[in-house]
Amino acid sequence: MPPLLKVPDARSPGAALPRRARSGGTVFRGLCIAVASLTGALAFWRDMVRDWDRTEMLGTDWFLFRHQWEAAYVAVTRYSEIPLWDPWKCGGIFLLGDPVAQIYSPLFLLAFLLGTVSALKLTIVLNTAAGIAGMYLCCRRLLGVGWEGAALGAVVFGASSFFSLHVLAGHPCFLPYYLLPWLLMAWRAAIDEVKWAAAIAMVLTMTIAEGGAYPLAHLWLVLILDGVTLATDLRRLRGVVVAWLVSGVLFALVGAFRLLPILETVGRFPRPTDDLDAATLMQVYSNLTERASTLVPSGRYPLGEYGGFIGPWGVLIGGLGLLLALRGRRWVVVGATFFLLLTLGDFSRFAPWSLLHMLPGFGSMRVPSRFIILLTFYLALAAGLALDRAVAVGRALLRSRVVPSVLALLVVGGIACQMGSEDVIGEVHYEPIHPQATEEPEFYLVPAPGPDESAFLEEGIHFPARGVGQVACVAGTPYYPAPGLWTGPGPQVRVESGRLNAFSMTANTATADVTLASEGDLTFNRTWAPDWVSNVGRVEADALGRVVVRGVPAGSSQVRISYAPRELMPGLLLSVLGVAGCVALWAGGAGARR
Repeated sequence: MPPLLKVPDARSPGAALPRRARSGGTVFRGLCIAVASLTGALAFWRDMVRDWDRTEMLGTDWFLFRHQWEAAYVAVTRYSEIPLWDPWKCGGIFLLGDPVAQIYSPLFLLAFLLGTVSALKLTIVLNTAAGIAGMYLCCRRLLGVGWEGAALGAVVFGASSFFSLHVLAGHPCFLPYYLLPWLLMAWRAAIDEVKWAAAIAMVLTMTIAEGGAYPLAHLWLVLILDGVTLATDLRRLRGVVVAWLVSGVLFALVGAFRLLPILETVGRFPRPTDDLDAATLMQVYSNLTERASTLVPSGRYPLGEYGGFIGPWGVLIGGLGLLLALRGRRWVVVGATFFLLLTLGDFSRFAPWSLLHMLPGFGSMRVPSRFIILLTFYLALAAGLALDRAVAVGRALLRSRVVPSVLALLVVGGIACQMGSEDVIGEVHYEPIHPQATEEPEFYLVPAPGPDESAFLEEGIHFPARGVGQVACVAGTPYYPAPGLWTGPGPQVRVESGRLNAFSMTANTATADVTLASEGDLTFNRTWAPDWVSNVGRVEADALGRVVVRGVPAGSSQVRISYAPRELMPGLLLSVLGVAGCVALWAGGAGARR
């Protein structure tokens, strides 16, 4: 399989490229695409990157993600531990099993170079650059369009206000939607050469490592839909089935370090919802063409949940491209139609969203308007196809290669300026960074304030660095702190028939030196979870949901409780096996061309 930067003939939906040795020109084009994409990403997030290392994002849901990054950073730097448990929120809450945790992504390593604030910002920029570059290459590779059409597709998809609105709302876990173009390219290549299933597994693993629970489910829908569409040509059926099976198995293995803990969490804390929501065609059109997105009839969610601005011209050119795609590129039309129907939500009893919502996993998902980014993806492909056709017609009429390209560049630039205007992007919430938090002399839990906890939760971002915890709790799952937790400075262990001599803790452990007159119990000021273990006695949950160690013998003992998820080692071993399988598949060239 040749480099992804080579432009194909694209005579068929999954057309593979002729083999060609790598060349300096290919590398140069790749560097140009990378630089242009990064420049575009920085321009798109210009307000956010201002004062890069001296500001931080606050408000809305940012406190949840910023707190996780801080908790993981402190666990590694202060205690030299893998971040598995967060003792600084909810009286203690799991990290490994959190579906939206981003701290297991390779990009989290940037925090140790730049600090958590700048690293999180750079993560946003890098995801955006990857989306822009991927969409450019996707248009070139899968549609066979020229650079003009590919540039328009990259702008329409990469600069959609879907991303800026969700980042403003504190949803960085939606950034993995930017990986969709790369996934689709790898998928089409895997149909012809199964070794590309390894790339699919890696992209999907990166998606879940970045906390992309929604993107993961939605990207699988893209693969299923595209496979079904291509399999209507029976000559491609075998390739589609093999690509599905191999990529599915490899992803299950490579992503096991995240999948196993997440499945355990979802099983313990299900979040079923009958909040199906619905929209009309005009409302979806409005959300694509108006800077201020329109509420759907239910009005259940903030405005930012419905937006996906690409502008009237983006929709118009994309619509024309869909008409052109009816000849030879029907998969684009099928994708746009299917995800439009999903975006409309629960508009009838047998609406696609209503039926999908009955399936395991999808039953806990809300806000069908989030499918608007997948609709936008296919509209962006179609827009690239339309502009490419316009350039070809212009060259035939004007008998010039330069003039149509210049005019196309003006169109792309005009749409980019319209989509990137300040009132579309807005400013990411930021305030001057707080002074470096000073570690408290001892750990204790801070009581929750009144009903309005937003300011307190933002302050709680710095609790890991301070070394204090909070009983206030906001999580992506229906998780609640133990009702029996006590707050304020003082001992964090209650001893039955004896005395506490000393107490210490790390992110994943708590240790009590005690002297008991007779066998008794120790109650730790922690929210109980099934994976707490103790070196002495047995760990249980008491009637008030706290961690209690029963059967501590009389005399002096050092009792250590540790959070040791049962899924950790099996998940890591399976992931190592999966990576080895991907390397073997790729190196072995198991996918001779079918």
